[in-house]
Amino acid sequence: MRVAVFRWKAVGPLALFGAVGVVVWLLFADRIAKRAAETVGTTLVGARVEIARLHLELAHGRVTVQGLTVASPFEAFENLLQADQLVADLDPAPLLEKSS
Repeated sequence: MRVAVFRWKAVGPLALFGAVGVVVWLLFADRIAKRAAETVGTTLVGARVEIARLHLELAHGRVTVQGLTVASPFEAFENLLQADQLVADLDPAPLLEKSS
């Protein structure tokens, strides 16, 4: 009796599903991350959080936020925080290492 290592009928649909996932990630990851950051920030601060542009670079471990504005929950028509550009550079290698 021969034991199959791969289910060859599943390889094609799995590859297609992976390709569609990569295309969706490339097209919509920045928009989804921006919307999520605005929603969570608004909930945490209790006032409106706006981001003009958010860009993810997973290969380099970089997140760039441009045009961040956080309204003050205490003073009308005033901003609590305003930044033209914020860049977070992370080293992704330790995230992939096993902890002891």
